[in-house]
Amino acid sequence: MKAIYKLIMILAVASLTWGSPAFAEDPAPYKLVVETSQTLLAKLKAERETLRKSPDRIYELVSTIVLPKFDFAAAGAIALGKY
Repeated sequence: MKAIYKLIMILAVASLTWGSPAFAEDPAPYKLVVETSQTLLAKLKAERETLRKSPDRIYELVSTIVLPKFDFAAAGAIALGKY
């Protein structure tokens, strides 16, 4: 459960970071992060009661909304380099 919250926070921070002028030349990454974050947050709000009864549903939402749009393995490899 903590991993999902970390992922949501990472997406939120990334959307703020990618909103900086440095990323103004290529709005595609920023737009993707913002739209994905908004979609996930809207779904979480809409299913609030269901999520309280069944918190594992969050994994399903992330799997269907977030994971298809981001390559976390490649991002991890870039971030970690040879380590």
